[in-house]
Amino acid sequence: MKLKLQGITERGAVTAMAVSKHVLNMIESLTCSVCQSVFVEPVRLDCEHNFCKSCIQKVWGKQRQAVSCPECRQVFPRRSFTSNKVLVNLCEEGRQLKEDRSLCEEQGENLREDTESEHLREDTERGQSLCEEHREKLILFCEVDEILICAKCVDSPPHVDHRFLPVRKVVQKHKDLLKLSLDSMEKEKKNQSELKQQQEREISELEELTGSLEKDISAEFAKIHRYLEDKEKHLIEQLRTQKEEDLRPMEENLRRIEEELVSLEEKISNLCVDIEQQDNVSFLKVTVYNPILKIVGVIVNSSL
Repeated sequence: MKLKLQGITERGAVTAMAVSKHVLNMIESLTCSVCQSVFVEPVRLDCEHNFCKSCIQKVWGKQRQAVSCPECRQVFPRRSFTSNKVLVNLCEEGRQLKEDRSLCEEQGENLREDTESEHLREDTERGQSLCEEHREKLILFCEVDEILICAKCVDSPPHVDHRFLPVRKVVQKHKDLLKLSLDSMEKEKKNQSELKQQQEREISELEELTGSLEKDISAEFAKIHRYLEDKEKHLIEQLRTQKEEDLRPMEENLRRIEEELVSLEEKISNLCVDIEQQDNVSFLKVTVYNPILKIVGVIVNSSL
């Protein structure tokens, strides 16, 4: 089969293929499923799907709770997403490659010669899957339909005016893009590891400081407790000493009062016996010389 490749240098063809492969990869991996454009401020949901920040906000609208992913429909209890730093630089590259896409389209048809030589080289390699329609090896990738085709499919009606790339170069470009993503992820992993170590150091320092402060606080309060206990004992001893000093004269006075009461009770009892005396002579003998009557008489006379 003849392929149309006239007036284009090998270098130009390689450049066109490289740009086309970049654009293909950007379309496949850097396109927002909502706006169908290269991500702008890409954010990642908890389900690992990515969207433009403005697109996911528009999809969710004013809804604050029970929001879902537009792709997998996973439901989340609340609005939550994180900025995907890995995709930011890749999206910038994708937009730059889209600007160069016109050059790729101008040179797209000139890639057939390179495809034919690629076909010859791959004949010596492992067996390839065959085209279902033409039963020939699948050696090309249609950028428009995003399917593998054989050399005869290029001129068939379904692929008229489409752009094609050798399978090997499409695979290589995908690997290159994955390596680029891998490099970014490795850098991010290193950064996160450093942040993890720093956070672990800060946690360790905080725990050490807290433990030291706890010991200091416990020691200070132990001193306060000992001081208060000593103060308590001292005040109680003072109180008991003062009590003994105040109680001694009171108890002495109480003893004298009790003795006086006993004496009075005895005298009252004797007087009662005298009063009950029936014999007048005996009564006078007893009472005339009774000192109590003399005292009472003095008191009575003084009151008169």
